[in-house]
Amino acid sequence: MPPPSMNRSRSTVHLPLLAGLAAIALLIGGHDLSRGGLGWSDAPLHAMDGAFVLEYVRAWPADAPAWAGEFFVRHPCLGIIVYYPPLFAAVEAAMFAVFGVHVAVARATVLLFVVGAAWLMYVLAARHGGRGGGFVAALWLLLAAHGVTWMRDVMLEWPALFWLLAATWAYTSWLRRPGATRAALLAGFLVAAFLTKQTAGFLVIVLTIDVLADRRGRLLLRRASTIVCALSTAGAIGAYLTLTSDYANLPPLLLKGTDAWAHLLTWSNYTYYVSALPQVLGWPLLACGLIGALPRRGMPGATATEAMAEPPSRSSLGRVRAGRSVTQEPLPDGRGSVSLDRLMWLWLGAWWLISTLMAAKEPRYFFYAVVPAAWWAAAPWRNHVRGSEATSADANLSAPASTRLSRAIVLVALIAQAALIVPLARGRLPDLSGAARALAARPDADIVLYDGVREGQFVFDAIADAAARERLVVLRGSKLLYSRAARGRYLYAEHVRHAADILARLDEYGIRYVLVESGLPLGADASWDPPPRRWLRDLVLDESRFALRGAWTMGDDDPAWAHIELRLYEYVTCPPRRTERITLPFPSMGRDVTLRLPGVTRESGEK
Repeated sequence: MPPPSMNRSRSTVHLPLLAGLAAIALLIGGHDLSRGGLGWSDAPLHAMDGAFVLEYVRAWPADAPAWAGEFFVRHPCLGIIVYYPPLFAAVEAAMFAVFGVHVAVARATVLLFVVGAAWLMYVLAARHGGRGGGFVAALWLLLAAHGVTWMRDVMLEWPALFWLLAATWAYTSWLRRPGATRAALLAGFLVAAFLTKQTAGFLVIVLTIDVLADRRGRLLLRRASTIVCALSTAGAIGAYLTLTSDYANLPPLLLKGTDAWAHLLTWSNYTYYVSALPQVLGWPLLACGLIGALPRRGMPGATATEAMAEPPSRSSLGRVRAGRSVTQEPLPDGRGSVSLDRLMWLWLGAWWLISTLMAAKEPRYFFYAVVPAAWWAAAPWRNHVRGSEATSADANLSAPASTRLSRAIVLVALIAQAALIVPLARGRLPDLSGAARALAARPDADIVLYDGVREGQFVFDAIADAAARERLVVLRGSKLLYSRAARGRYLYAEHVRHAADILARLDEYGIRYVLVESGLPLGADASWDPPPRRWLRDLVLDESRFALRGAWTMGDDDPAWAHIELRLYEYVTCPPRRTERITLPFPSMGRDVTLRLPGVTRESGEK
């Protein structure tokens, strides 16, 4: 089934291009789908959120908050509600239900959104500039540096971008042919974008400004269907924020102990994302995007407005010949028009402003900039006035020499971009399933303490293994021994003062097995290795109490991790458990959570 907005009688001409885009996406993101583990620190959270939703639906507990809290303590790697909205997790849970809980399934879920986003980029750009411009724009989208990085991990960037592009398609369709159905689709896609990643809500601001800037759009705002859909969008987002306010306690904590607006007084705050563009986009895409964004009269697709997909009427063609753009006013048949260039400028400007106002900054947060960059980078391949598909093809063949040269340069830049991103599509950090299986095979293993950078990977591997899921309770050192600051924005706290306190915790809770990483990866911030973590590493070296039971390399393909091992130690002198419950603080949830511990007779090792 072809993507929306394509004329069914001509859909076959699009299918080879759509198939090519899907093949390229799968080649880049899926060539080693089942190999290795999760990369970015947030990826285990997104993978575990899907597992959480699946288990929740299967259990359907009467006391949902209590069940969720206990699940969180047993599997302490969740981001749903507290950090992230639930829509991606729901889609991922459906995939897990069909194919099983596995890292390959989580990655495949992301790839579905990648393919969908590439198709939507093609549809949008082809509508405004022909098939060639649409295909090249979608290629640029797939080959963006951060696009490659995040399509190979379980992250929300691509799923959110898919819904943003879907909402943009619905908006342009509604503006061209107003109707209740298109308005409802726009409302639904905007809500879906927000329920995937809160930052995607910026598009509401972009579309509001754009429709107010359009004379015909201002008239459409008076329609009852428009008002109902706008109120529905606001109501749905408001309802979600209200219903989750008791659990999404992180935002105020991120401002604790610091001046929330101090960053606005520094010059570097305003140039941060400008300087990050080469990293986010890649130099070839950045260069072509900058050139394509320049207003150059007479160049195909380089003006600030574009003609619509329908063949223009004779009167509108007359206005074009007179030097006036078709898209400055409604077409004679009553269909509206859209300036995609204006929309892209609003998109980029609004997202830069919002990102700049936020104190927390990382290059990946500017990922949404790939859409306007891809649109502008494909400018030489667009047709200024697009008519029928035949007219579009003829325009490509009859392009002047300067345009053909520009298109050749863009193709060379695409090849260079592909060569640059190939290293990004190689190698993965290993999974830790070997450690999970080794622990599940030990009859006296129940509570396991993991302290290290990749604790989330182990939690996911433990729930993905059936035996480990039933028997292991994973405690994180960053909950039991200390509370790690989120981006340094709320206060770090230690729950132990020295190694003797750690030993006392192990004795109290009957923790017989400890997993530690042998050190920090190269380039890691020193704050990743707080004192309690170092005390624990030193403590397990005491051979009178601890015995090494296994070790696994953590960086086959990544030089930063090549010297690090995950080591499993048994606390051989562990006394019988002295308590039946454990209560751990979860500052991001604004509450403590209590878990009933499994009863074990340590002398016999039997349940």
